[in-house]
Amino acid sequence: MIAAIALLLVAPKSGWTQKLTNGTSVSLIALTNFGQRKSWTPDGASVKNLVAPSLLQTMNQSSKGGAASTVVNFMVQVRPGTGADEPAVAMKIGKQDLGYGFVLRDLQDKNLWWAGAGRPKTKLGATENLMVGVGAGAWKVSSSHDLENGITKGPKFFMSISHSRITKAGHKEPVELDVSLPPAVDGKAFRFKVYCSDGSVLQPAGSVPTRPGARRLFFVENNKRFVHVDLQTRTYTWVTFKGVHTHSK
Repeated sequence: MIAAIALLLVAPKSGWTQKLTNGTSVSLIALTNFGQRKSWTPDGASVKNLVAPSLLQTMNQSSKGGAASTVVNFMVQVRPGTGADEPAVAMKIGKQDLGYGFVLRDLQDKNLWWAGAGRPKTKLGATENLMVGVGAGAWKVSSSHDLENGITKGPKFFMSISHSRITKAGHKEPVELDVSLPPAVDGKAFRFKVYCSDGSVLQPAGSVPTRPGARRLFFVENNKRFVHVDLQTRTYTWVTFKGVHTHSK
């Protein structure tokens, strides 16, 4: 469960961290092949332990070999310079978008986030230049959904939202928001803000894809009544990591 994710912390090596003008740091930590159960640093040096969120490690424990072994995943660490909001992250090699993988908060450091995306190793050269985009600049409301009357102003995105529930073990699961992504967000960084009756905003805890063009977002429950959800967008700022080794030495 997202609320209980523990992430393997790896210190970024010199040369694999870049900073945006707003103070956000972006670090390429490692590359991971889940099917082969191995990770390596961007310069190709092997890493003893698998570098990945514990949730993804658990989900992939039974996937050794097969399709999973063909995908190389780029593991990126983002520390926003403007606080703990979930960053919008995109990755490209050349002009090809790697597609959405995951963005998850580090539970040991609330201002630290991890992001990842992958590509089949057969479509990668021995080294590649990885472009990482992080949303920067002012957020603008693209559309808004009123949870009390069901009316959406702007492009439709809302699918469902549910309060957290208590498991048999007594663990509180996160709030889940399911959305579809309208064309208005194409090429832009985006986020979803859930507002409550007392004016507070739910704290984000991560997000995962559910199907092409759809996301499930997780938030920390605050036991308030939800009143509306905003879809906000802003532009990406890009950094490039050159000469990334796509295979371990």
